[in-house]
Amino acid sequence: MNYFEIKILIDEKIQGDDLNHVLFFDTPDRQNSYRDIGTLSFCENPPFLIGFFGVNSVVSDIIRPPDITTGLIISPDIKEIIKLTNVDEDIVTFYDMKIVELYNRVYYNYCFLHFIDSKYENLISFEKSLFYSKDIFTKKCEDIIFENYAEYSSYSFDNLDKQVLINRLVFVEGTVLPDFFGVSIGSMRYFVSEKIKNELEKRNIPGVSFNITRICADNGNC
Repeated sequence: MNYFEIKILIDEKIQGDDLNHVLFFDTPDRQNSYRDIGTLSFCENPPFLIGFFGVNSVVSDIIRPPDITTGLIISPDIKEIIKLTNVDEDIVTFYDMKIVELYNRVYYNYCFLHFIDSKYENLISFEKSLFYSKDIFTKKCEDIIFENYAEYSSYSFDNLDKQVLINRLVFVEGTVLPDFFGVSIGSMRYFVSEKIKNELEKRNIPGVSFNITRICADNGNC
């Protein structure tokens, strides 16, 4: 089956002059704020989230937050698209958020899609998946084999000049994937089903594209 990785272009035309698309305001006591959003568990209470657009950044339906490992900033419309599909509530929840354009004093309603560490990484058959590494300086690519997550993690730690990329992900037999999930391979990567991808493409979201990724079950069903 085909899934599609959400790719967010890093460009001054999208994120603005300093490439910080959105920054968070802190609360006076630094409590109940964006600082509560981590990768291990959901917040006990929805945090107070308010941010501001960077200089010359654009208003968009999907925004890369300062820490991409914790989720995505999305418009209410995108939230509804995702919620109408098969969502795994063990790994995804939503918090209301507002973002202000400082110069125009205009507020926009947004949501923070909070994503916690994915159980799906533990369901990857690494020995049957296909990966390759890309040298960040020479851009040279080469195929690479991992037997398990520990081998991948060790390689990434020892080769900081190389990025691990995915050709194909194979999950253990019986894995039922939701329409949205993420794995941390090379970097934090978020995947959507073709159903979600088609709906998102209709919105012509600035700076957002989709890379097709082959997803297979351990029994060979792709």
